[in-house]
Amino acid sequence: TLQGTLIAGCGASSTARTIELGLLARDAGAQALLVVNPPYNKPTPAGLLAHYRAVAKATALPLIAYNVPGRTGANLPVDVVIELAKEGTIIGIKEASGSIEQMTEICLRAPSGFVVLSGEDSLVLPAMSLGATGVVSVAGNAVPKKMLAITDGVRNGNFSAARSAQFAVFPLVKALFSESNPIPVKALLRELRIIESDAVRLPLLVAANDTRAQLLAAMG
Repeated sequence: TLQGTLIAGCGASSTARTIELGLLARDAGAQALLVVNPPYNKPTPAGLLAHYRAVAKATALPLIAYNVPGRTGANLPVDVVIELAKEGTIIGIKEASGSIEQMTEICLRAPSGFVVLSGEDSLVLPAMSLGATGVVSVAGNAVPKKMLAITDGVRNGNFSAARSAQFAVFPLVKALFSESNPIPVKALLRELRIIESDAVRLPLLVAANDTRAQLLAAMG
C-alpha cells in the first residue's frame, strides 16, 4: 500500500536529469518517486527498461511509473511494465494512456502487490473494476469527497453507488480538461478560495473566461 507515502513527481527528457531531480526529492524527504517516460525522445522498449532501472539504482527509492503517452509521445508497453514490476524496479504504475485494454492487461499480468492507479478521472470506475486500487486525481484537488465516493463505492462492493458517483463528477472532469491541465484546476481552486493565485508558467496561460464559466457551471 502507498497510504501515507510521500511521493514526488520526477520527470525530465533525459535519464541523467531525472536522476538529479530524484535525488533532490529524496534529500527533501520523498519516500517514493513518480517517474514519467522521458518526453520528446520516444525511447525504445529497451531504452525505457534502462531508464527506469538507472533511476531506481541511483535513487534507491521505490518507483511508480507514470504512463501518459499524450504528453510524453511514447507509450510504456505492457511487456516493459510487467518486466519492471516482476524484477522489483517499479512498485506500481499511474496508467493514463486512456486504454482500457492496456489497463486490463496490466491488471491481469502484474505480480501480486503491484499497485495500479488510474491516471484518468473519467475512468476510475472501469479501472478499479479491473483491479486498479485507486486514482491519481485532478478533480480530487477540488472535490475530494466526490472522487472518494467512487473509490469507496468499489471497495465496498457497491458498484451502483460508484457508477452514480462517476456519472455525477463527469461534467466537472470534462471541464477540467477543456484546456491543458493544470490550467482549469488551478482556476477552479482559485474560485473556491483554496489557493490564492491561478498563475501558470509560459507557454501555459491562465484559463479563459469561457473555461471559468464552464467550471463553475459543472460545479453547480
